[in-house]
Amino acid sequence: MLSPIVKDNKALVLNWFSALPKQVLLVTHRDPDGDALGSCLAMQEALRHQGHQVTIWSHAYRLLPSHAFFPGIDTVCASLPRQNWDTLLLLDCGSLSRVSNSSLIPSIPMTSIVIDHHEGYTPWAHFSVVEPSVSSVGELLASLFIEWKWPITPSMATCLYAAIAFDTGRFLFQNTSANTLRTAAYLSDCGADTAGISLQMFQNLSQKNFNTMKDVLNRTVVLSDIGLVYCSLPKQSWDPDFKAVDLIRQMEGMDIAAGFIETENGEIKVNLRSKKDFSVLAIATQFNGGGHLRAAGMTVSGQSLETVIDTVVAAIRRSVLSAT
Repeated sequence: MLSPIVKDNKALVLNWFSALPKQVLLVTHRDPDGDALGSCLAMQEALRHQGHQVTIWSHAYRLLPSHAFFPGIDTVCASLPRQNWDTLLLLDCGSLSRVSNSSLIPSIPMTSIVIDHHEGYTPWAHFSVVEPSVSSVGELLASLFIEWKWPITPSMATCLYAAIAFDTGRFLFQNTSANTLRTAAYLSDCGADTAGISLQMFQNLSQKNFNTMKDVLNRTVVLSDIGLVYCSLPKQSWDPDFKAVDLIRQMEGMDIAAGFIETENGEIKVNLRSKKDFSVLAIATQFNGGGHLRAAGMTVSGQSLETVIDTVVAAIRRSVLSAT
């Protein structure tokens, strides 16, 4: 790739996509969630309307039931096709290290662009639009499309609304701002299927999901002295379509929640949440993770589930006690 010429300017990104037609490779973080997928699919449609060719690639992506409603979801490539791209676009992800199997991306000259909302971005791309104060990349893209006067179709609006709804927890989390709600209303006016999104994303739990929920409740630990509730799920209980931490985080009196999940390949996924001012991002970065002040996570390889739990809980305890 070319040496980066770091710019944080929406106008430069617009100028790049206003020039000759581009061949765009669009990627996001591993195990893409609702914000990542919705944003990628909306951006793909927007760029195609501008005359560009776009490939969304997520290595070994497997369609989850909760994602099946996304317009265009069948265009996500699980294997990287051979193509001469000239633009590498990262959404909801500020580093190639967070892209699954990024080493497969060919070493050819490409202009790199990052559009993200996570904390801690270290500039490396040619162009970047990174706004941590925004709830989601879905909200950020909606504002860019409006500013750039790019039309938002009903299918794009559905993807962007779903992206926002996912990252704000149905507009319940602290990252929901007045502008978030205005953007959601605008997308509704653009034809977003708000009722369908609510049904498919939040009211469509499978029997497997409920069985996982029972396992989560049976394996929940409460540490009242530090305001932490956590759960752990071994490999045999792994359910990629159920976010355990979002269940236990609702417990009264617990400011911090953690979910420790052993995946089918033996990695330990750790999801961290807080309700007030405790920085779970500070915990995640100790383990090469990332995210936001109140929502962060990491993936740990080569350690047992029990070891990861002990290590992370100890780090949280130290952080809580040092602040008192």
